[in-house]
Amino acid sequence: MFRIRRIYDVTAPASRKRVAQVQDVLRAQFPTLAEREVAKLPDRLRDPFARGFRSVLLVAENARGSVRGFALLLHAPRMIGALGVPILVVQEGGYRTRTLGSNARNFFEGLWDGRAGP
Repeated sequence: MFRIRRIYDVTAPASRKRVAQVQDVLRAQFPTLAEREVAKLPDRLRDPFARGFRSVLLVAENARGSVRGFALLLHAPRMIGALGVPILVVQEGGYRTRTLGSNARNFFEGLWDGRAGP
């Protein structure tokens, strides 16, 4: 049995532990991946729009909280906005209120910038 958990950032000790486990998996499974890329993972979660892509980390963990697998998803609101089609945005809840304002602003700015062109 396992559960899927989303890791929002690395502020909580439990999240830092899981991110460190993900980094260990990356090192073990992808030995040719540069260490600097592995080390960037906490920063990608800390500042999700710094590179134009929002990073979403999902981990699959067992009952002991040990990471057994993960998915790192990236999406680019500017690219979505550039499609030039009507867009419906639905916010379903469950967000950290501490970072909700800045993340929402960055997302919608990316959509707007994409629709306006380069």
